[in-house]
Amino acid sequence: MRTPRTIISLTLLALATSALQAADSKRDFFETEIRPLLVNHCYQCHGPEEASGKLRLDTKAGWTRGGERGPAIVPGSPSASVLIGAVKHRDNNLRMPPPDSEKQLTPRQIKNLETWIRQGAFDPREGEVIATAIDKRAATHWAFQDCLLY
Repeated sequence: MRTPRTIISLTLLALATSALQAADSKRDFFETEIRPLLVNHCYQCHGPEEASGKLRLDTKAGWTRGGERGPAIVPGSPSASVLIGAVKHRDNNLRMPPPDSEKQLTPRQIKNLETWIRQGAFDPREGEVIATAIDKRAATHWAFQDCLLY
């Protein structure tokens, strides 16, 4: 006969194991489906070399901060995520990849992005937002400098 302490210990062990498996599953999905998609379709314009619309997708901090339109992804809500609106071409002024690009997303890739976001947008890429070339130029531009008027 099992004691209440044993039952509680086994239950906690089962819950911890389940949580670890869920985290591994989300990591695997990100690494096999999402990261390659971002690398192949997004980094050219939203990566370390260029940040069109001030958006970086090569770090979690980049998509969390977002670009000119705010955060690109709202974890848990694909419909509220600018990224999903862009890849589904909901807005004629924001269609990603651009219509003339040879790297259009397939319906499966869009579905994977929606699934990823719905599940919380697990992203193991650490790091802070890195200043782009535009950010660096803006830091020394006269319009962004503090002025003292006498």
